[in-house]
Amino acid sequence: MNSEEREMLANSLDLTVANTGMIFDLRREIKALRALLQEIHPDFEKQYRKQSADADESGGETYGKALAKSREAAAARDTLRTAGK
Repeated sequence: MNSEEREMLANSLDLTVANTGMIFDLRREIKALRALLQEIHPDFEKQYRKQSADADESGGETYGKALAKSREAAAARDTLRTAGK
């Protein structure tokens, strides 16, 4: 793999890491909105949990997998960049 290919791959991994960061930011915003809704409508969380218990479980798994993949992508990107120097 030449240096141009390594740099292209590293840039692609940068985007992966950035996108994952945006996903984490959105999750924080969603949590904040849910807390606000809870203040406005006290039964909101209870109703929400009742309707989406399965989705929350699979969402937690997905979050963990995304975090692991982001870390792998960042490590691979760093390895590529240092190998090219």
